[in-house]
Amino acid sequence: MATTILTGLQILSVERGALNNSITCQMGEVGTSVVESENAQLMQQSGFVSIPPQPVPGQTASESIVIRGAGNRDYVIATRDVLSQQIYANMNYGESMMYAAGSDGQGQARFKCDTNGNVLMYTTDDNTAKGNGMSFSMLTGANGQTASLSFFAPFGSFVFDSTGFHMQTVSGGTFDLGGINLPAPLSSALPNTYCNINAGMITLNGMCNLGVAGPSGSYLPAVMALTPIPTPTPLPLFTTTANSTIFFALGI
Repeated sequence: MATTILTGLQILSVERGALNNSITCQMGEVGTSVVESENAQLMQQSGFVSIPPQPVPGQTASESIVIRGAGNRDYVIATRDVLSQQIYANMNYGESMMYAAGSDGQGQARFKCDTNGNVLMYTTDDNTAKGNGMSFSMLTGANGQTASLSFFAPFGSFVFDSTGFHMQTVSGGTFDLGGINLPAPLSSALPNTYCNINAGMITLNGMCNLGVAGPSGSYLPAVMALTPIPTPTPLPLFTTTANSTIFFALGI
């Protein structure tokens, strides 16, 4: 029996098989609700699976290419999500993206590999286009970029790059760990790293050593007992010596 290729059919509904979870589609035309195919099996690349968003009745739905084979059994071999096409505005030549359209086609979760070799994960805090963005990025040093690992969200951020690790919370607390570029010979004689912690309250729970390890590897304890400082003996206002008198006077 000849194989027929059907183009332009829209996905009206999707079901998962009760026995093996195979995905089948009802195909037709969403504007007229005319059904052209039932139980068309959705064929996808091994290791990757997706389900298109629900159609908007009477308006639009994901489109497909269907192969009709022996026994009139249909196979969906390609689909196009027309509800989320605005996402293409964020792409350039040579880039790829995996995204979750959501049941209404407005989902924000996406994973992008761009032309500079960057790997980007993005979504919003309420999964709407108007929500606050949250991103996790691995940037390369291509085209003048600074290679880095970073995270940005409404509640804080961090950047890990050649200058060190820098974290900030929305409340204002910060943590910075990095290096100090000292000229020679200071670079070999003085510490070349730093750590700054900025917060209204800092609690250290556990053993803590302060200082620089010497040849013996010893440190000063973080908490030391206070040594009383003796009170010095006050000098007298005037003194006398044998056979002489020293007068002390206040000028008025």
